[in-house]
Amino acid sequence: MSCERASRQAGQAATAAGLSDANSRSGYTAGALLGAATRALDRLGQTTAPAAALALRVVEPTDPQAAKKRAAVGRIAGLALAVGTRAAGLAPVLGKLKLAARVSEVVTSKVGTAVAALSQTGSAGSVVIERRRFLFFKSKQTVALQRSALTGWLNRQDVVGSRQVTANNGATFTVDGKSWHRGTVTFGVGPRQRTVTHLQSLSYPGEHYYFDRSLSNQQAVSLAAGQAKPETLPGFVGRVSQVESLCPAWAGVKRALILAQLHWKDEGKR
Repeated sequence: MSCERASRQAGQAATAAGLSDANSRSGYTAGALLGAATRALDRLGQTTAPAAALALRVVEPTDPQAAKKRAAVGRIAGLALAVGTRAAGLAPVLGKLKLAARVSEVVTSKVGTAVAALSQTGSAGSVVIERRRFLFFKSKQTVALQRSALTGWLNRQDVVGSRQVTANNGATFTVDGKSWHRGTVTFGVGPRQRTVTHLQSLSYPGEHYYFDRSLSNQQAVSLAAGQAKPETLPGFVGRVSQVESLCPAWAGVKRALILAQLHWKDEGKR
């Protein structure tokens, strides 16, 4: 019996060693393939970086007049949409879509706030913002920020390819009944280190702001509260607005242009 048991144990050990070796080789192969795919992606990004930057500047102005330009484009688009839907007899449908979007934002804001609360892992400090009341009066509001278990997953969505992440942090906060996540991640693209900060509302349709450097808690809360314009903050690259989020195809294209700028900015000049 002892011989049989020893033989069986030896066989099991050999099998385990073989499986471990196979798993190791499989992991190495997968890693090598991901690395090769990322290097190919970087070569493509370097080649197309100038065109992507130009396209992004057309759809996302960041100069001092950016807010006025966006407002003008919004008014023109809104007028064209209103005229088009009225001419096509779709005005009632458009009204229902606007109502549905508003209801969706209210409902998902509550869900986002609940998720943010459930994901809290500790305090990330607080900031004070000033709010205007009744045109003439001002009051101060303290906004608490919390570290979140969502940060790692949300930040990873902004890293294209298989890359070494060297810094990863973020926080959630709630202002005016809507919760937000500010995530900052640093990673390598070739010999360079890139930093992406993504401020996003935890609701649908969502608002998204992207920066190529860290954003302070004060800046993030001020932007979410509407007290700061994105183009006035250092490192602003682009945004996807609530209206744009209602069109997933367009939002996806714009986000791709923004991420291309964040990953391969100036690479085409090398």
